[in-house]
Amino acid sequence: MTDSLPADHPGGVRHEPGVLEPWEVFRQEKDGDPMKHGGSVMAPDATLALHYAREMYSRRQESVHLWVV
Repeated sequence: MTDSLPADHPGGVRHEPGVLEPWEVFRQEKDGDPMKHGGSVMAPDATLALHYAREMYSRRQESVHLWVV
C-alpha cells in the first residue's frame, strides 16, 4: 500500500489539543481501480487521521492506496 502526506501539509500541525475534526478517506481496492469514498475518521490532525485510516481500511489488505483529506 502506498499513501502520502506532504511534509508541509497544514493538517500535519496540531491545533487545539483534544479537538477532533472529520477527515474523509478515499480508497483504491486494487491497482487500476478508481478511488472511491470509503468513509471518514475523526482525528486531531492529518498524521493521526492517516494512521486511523490505515487501521480501518488497509489492515486486512482491502486497499492498495488511501487518500485522506
